[in-house]
Amino acid sequence: MKIAVTCAGSTLDDHVGATPERCQNVLIINPVTLDFQSIKNPLAECCDGHAAAKMLARLLRKHQVKVFLMGGCGYRGLRELTKSGIRILFGMTGSASQSVDKFMEIKYPIVF
Repeated sequence: MKIAVTCAGSTLDDHVGATPERCQNVLIINPVTLDFQSIKNPLAECCDGHAAAKMLARLLRKHQVKVFLMGGCGYRGLRELTKSGIRILFGMTGSASQSVDKFMEIKYPIVF
């Protein structure tokens, strides 16, 4: 299983982004080994939110992401991600690695 995290930067030490629409990067993380890959977020540069949300959902599926950790999410992004079978977890704060640790400790319920 892989986890995606909205991120202000491109490392595990960078802060979780508030929403997918406002972060430049998405980290794809193996939660067991913490190996990760930083990918450019298509939502950050696209002016059509609906098309960008679909692109992001496809990109995450391509990387076999099962769970997406973030601060929050808009309606379009939420709809597209949940349609694609990706579980969403809101309310994440701190660094990307802290968010993965919190998820692995099961401190947060999966919202969708």
